[in-house]
Amino acid sequence: MKLTEKIFGLKSISPFDRLGYSELVAIAEVTHVKRFAPGDRVIASGHVLQRLFAVIDGQIVRDGGAAMPPVFGERSLLDEMPIGADLKAGPNGAVCLLISKGHFYRILNEFPEFTLGFLSRSDPADLRQEEPS
Repeated sequence: MKLTEKIFGLKSISPFDRLGYSELVAIAEVTHVKRFAPGDRVIASGHVLQRLFAVIDGQIVRDGGAAMPPVFGERSLLDEMPIGADLKAGPNGAVCLLISKGHFYRILNEFPEFTLGFLSRSDPADLRQEEPS
């Protein structure tokens, strides 16, 4: 995937849409592209993520079919919290840009507008473990 495709993919999703193109270039240069075929397992329940996921095409779904937000994994990265659901690629597959934990921390520190984008989300818990009944 070309750098320009990564930049425009990031620019199309929140909180990356808050950033200017020079910031997006810096981020796009450190991302890794991962493509998932329809139904492919992305992450198994109970794992602590080591990368932030930015879904730029298709979708990632939880058990039961509920779609994940286009950017996920920040809670697992920040709190070392295991995810509480198996995640799979949706019916049309998915293309994700993956950002390592170290680069994620650097982005949080250098781009406060990016950080504010996470604070404005309606479900800040991200992939929390389900509470036992």
